[in-house]
Amino acid sequence: MQYILQFFNAQILFNPRPVPVGAVGLKILMLIVIGFFLVSILLKIQAKKFDKASRLKAKAIRRIASNFTVFRFLFALYLWFVYEGLPILSMRLWFLVLVLFFISALFFPVRYYFVKLPILQKERAEKKEIKNFKIQ
Repeated sequence: MQYILQFFNAQILFNPRPVPVGAVGLKILMLIVIGFFLVSILLKIQAKKFDKASRLKAKAIRRIASNFTVFRFLFALYLWFVYEGLPILSMRLWFLVLVLFFISALFFPVRYYFVKLPILQKERAEKKEIKNFKIQ
């Protein structure tokens, strides 16, 4: 717990030549990269299942999966910078920036999936019902 709290110390966060991350920190970063890889694969499989039933759901899930794929590569790149101990590129600030960008990039597709998608499906069902009613 102390390791995580120390991470947000301003002297460590903005240090251009940070202290090398220990084995625990590298394992945590590697688990993040592996987790993003697994989540992106599972979401792509889920999108294929939804592809025939609901194209809108499949599209939303593909957007979320693509975000995980992109940020998997960015976190892997940051992991390499930290492992090599490159000055400025291995700053702890970049990890915080990556996490904030990931959260903001994930917010919009998730909001689309949980908020806008049910409204769109309801509107489509109403239009289909009106169209069927006019035909009869």
